[in-house]
Amino acid sequence: MVTGHATDPFDPKTVRASTGSVFAVPVIGGLTTEKITDWARSASPNRGPITTVGADETATVDLSDHDFSGPTLLVVGNETVGMSRSWHETVDQTVRIPIGGAASSLNVSNAASILLYESIRQRGNRSH
Repeated sequence: MVTGHATDPFDPKTVRASTGSVFAVPVIGGLTTEKITDWARSASPNRGPITTVGADETATVDLSDHDFSGPTLLVVGNETVGMSRSWHETVDQTVRIPIGGAASSLNVSNAASILLYESIRQRGNRSH
């Protein structure tokens, strides 16, 4: 899902960067934080509630210390300002990706990739 002032997922450069994945994964745009969280609260009645987890460099919980084994909605912000204030106020948990050196943040696609990798790793690399 794409909210707020985000990159157009169908911009030719975005499509090229996604190596075509944008056509294999449903993309929904134009929804508010409230509509998305309402959907998340009602979307998974048989598997339990969906936990909303936001990535933030100032979070005190490392992503490896968060339990990603249940249904999870991941929220990543843009490289300049991160998650919007409405997402900060809405997420159930914020996690940080520990990085060293002079860098304080990552490119959003890199951060999302790391979060998704950790989620899959914790789930035992199940393919479903």
